[in-house]
Amino acid sequence: MGLTNNAPPPASGLRLKGLNHAATIKEMEQHAMEQALEWFHFKPFTAEEVFTEDFILFVHKKLFGRVWKQAGQLRQSDLPQGCRWSNIAIQLRQLNAEARDNFNRYAPDELALRYMHRLLGIYCFEQGNGRHARFMADLIVTKLYNAPPFTWGRLLNASPELIRKNYLASLEAADCNDYEVLMRFSRS
Repeated sequence: MGLTNNAPPPASGLRLKGLNHAATIKEMEQHAMEQALEWFHFKPFTAEEVFTEDFILFVHKKLFGRVWKQAGQLRQSDLPQGCRWSNIAIQLRQLNAEARDNFNRYAPDELALRYMHRLLGIYCFEQGNGRHARFMADLIVTKLYNAPPFTWGRLLNASPELIRKNYLASLEAADCNDYEVLMRFSRS
């Protein structure tokens, strides 16, 4: 669910020179994410640690730092999606404060998915926002609640295109404050 086409990504931010094909970059990102997942698997975390801007940046750097130079750095320009770049830090402080305040208000899946949805809406980074936000949701449920990670549509036995379509539809429902569709999709 990362890069959606084979258009060459911006090469200026790549750590390895000569890469210009989205599929190759996606493969490298996937490998780096698998290594990060293994690293996070053995580390305990608390809500006080997870719900901070520093942790968000740390996770992004751990996920994408082997591929992108700007991994772990907030974007410094406005994009068509997300908030204005100058408001990212403020939005993250609000998101994390609300997550800490609501930690016992919502069921584990709902808190993690609300957090993921809002983090995705802020669009903190130049690259990898969706994968980072889903990874954060998985960290929240696995590390803070000792629940299994989300399946993100992998159990649907459907094409990647249909899974992506269902994922985007679940995000659109969440945009309208209906998190039921996203909760069903995340465990399907």
